[in-house]
Amino acid sequence: MPMAKQSIPSNLSSARVLGLDVGDARIGVAGAGLIAKIPEPLTVLKNDDSAIAEIDKLAVSEGAATIVVGLPRDQHGAETEQSAKARSFANILEQKTDYKIVFADESLSSKRAEAMLKDSGKDLARLDAFAACFILEEFFNQEL
Repeated sequence: MPMAKQSIPSNLSSARVLGLDVGDARIGVAGAGLIAKIPEPLTVLKNDDSAIAEIDKLAVSEGAATIVVGLPRDQHGAETEQSAKARSFANILEQKTDYKIVFADESLSSKRAEAMLKDSGKDLARLDAFAACFILEEFFNQEL
């Protein structure tokens, strides 16, 4: 059964984008408006057979038309084995939904999120969702 089809809303002030930090076990999800461009952590999902459907539900509830997938790279900027996994996940997401899928560099997003959470004393269980915020920041920086 095809998942919900989404198009870019005519009222861009209400349009949102989701950011995904795709890992082997978990997927961090963040959201941001296309006008304010302020990422907020939403949730952390298990990377299992239900992940695509859960992302689709979140995208519908958030009003997102675009999904940004973090693309890992090594210290020289080359793609890695994890990059191939992120691309594969994005391809499946694109095939099963009708969201615009784009990539943003996720270099050090998890390390930045971990440092921020440790410094603030916040729960590390939401680490992947905060990493997804940094992925959205990188996406917005690419747009400039």
